[in-house]
Amino acid sequence: MSGTGPAGGGSRPARGPAPHPAVAARRRTVAREQARRRRSGAVLLLGTAAAIALLYWLATGPLLAVHGVSLRGYDRPDAPELRAALERAGESGTVISPPVGRIRAAAASFPWVESLSVGRAWPRGLTVTIVQARPLAVAAAGDRAVVVAASGRVLEERQGNVGLGWIRLGEAPPAPGGRLAADQAALLGFLGAAEPAVAKRVRALQLGRDGMVTGRLDGGPELRLGSPERMEAKAVALGLVLKSLSPEEEAAADYITLVTPENPAVGGGATTTAEDGAATLDE
Repeated sequence: MSGTGPAGGGSRPARGPAPHPAVAARRRTVAREQARRRRSGAVLLLGTAAAIALLYWLATGPLLAVHGVSLRGYDRPDAPELRAALERAGESGTVISPPVGRIRAAAASFPWVESLSVGRAWPRGLTVTIVQARPLAVAAAGDRAVVVAASGRVLEERQGNVGLGWIRLGEAPPAPGGRLAADQAALLGFLGAAEPAVAKRVRALQLGRDGMVTGRLDGGPELRLGSPERMEAKAVALGLVLKSLSPEEEAAADYITLVTPENPAVGGGATTTAEDGAATLDE
């Protein structure tokens, strides 16, 4: 007699009682919600990927590619060449993602470009605004002279009377686009801090082998500035001394000492010391 009970070899495990209809309905609802969330997540993920792909295409694709670069703030004779270089660089990007790095690199070979900023000119153009370098001094060695900016960058070969102070170099100056040696920075700082009317009179400003700075005034006395420190204060002191001297006193002077800017002195036919902007004449 074959077994039909739980111990029978062919019988199936007994199932528990069927769940309550409400529980079963709740389980089906939960399962449907989970499936819906999975589908929504997949759709959201696909939508996000599509949006990113669209934005990338807009940022790098041809639809918003740059067409035209306008130039502002630059009036040098090589402006057409600069504009052409900027346009070539600009066409490698879009108005959403302008190629600022390439534009800066293209402008770097133009010495008169001190800095620039890039703006959008909708719908598909860019505007490059240039801060043009200002000439500060003439740097000369032998029979060659160049115009330099405050940064020490050589702007161009000197042509004619440019109305600037002169620095004397120990070696030939770099070509336009190059920079003066770092030890010339103090001399440029002196000319930059001096009043324009005073700075343009300075001649042969140089750092000697002894580490002392000397120069002279055009039509005036020698300048003795001492070590290349506190050059801005020494430039201010020179302006005060010159204001305190009459034309006759300046013409009689052999030198102006500015080693200590708080106590400048004038030597020569008349010895003058100046403190706090006032000058007194000593016999």
